[in-house]
Amino acid sequence: MDISSKAALGGGLLVVVFVLFAGLIGVPFLNDNSCPPQLHVSEDRSGANGVEVEYEDLSERRQTEFRDALRNDFTNIDTTYDAWVSTSLVKYHGENYSIAVAVC
Repeated sequence: MDISSKAALGGGLLVVVFVLFAGLIGVPFLNDNSCPPQLHVSEDRSGANGVEVEYEDLSERRQTEFRDALRNDFTNIDTTYDAWVSTSLVKYHGENYSIAVAVC
């Protein structure tokens, strides 16, 4: 074996050892959804200005997330949480609700 082959083999072994060690100590190297984004909904009593969206204008998926979060104060959402980033208020049954997305 020449030196470049030994270096490649050594580098490969180093990567394998790192992957095994990282797995043992619990370091995730891919998004494992152990902390998914959460949508929080609360009644807006402040009258704050923000980007208001009518509930009916939300997609069916976003309506479901909104209702789940309203019922439970929050709900886990998929990784396309950025769909909520431009929305800060939702008008639902005549009331305004503040929207916040928490990510860890």
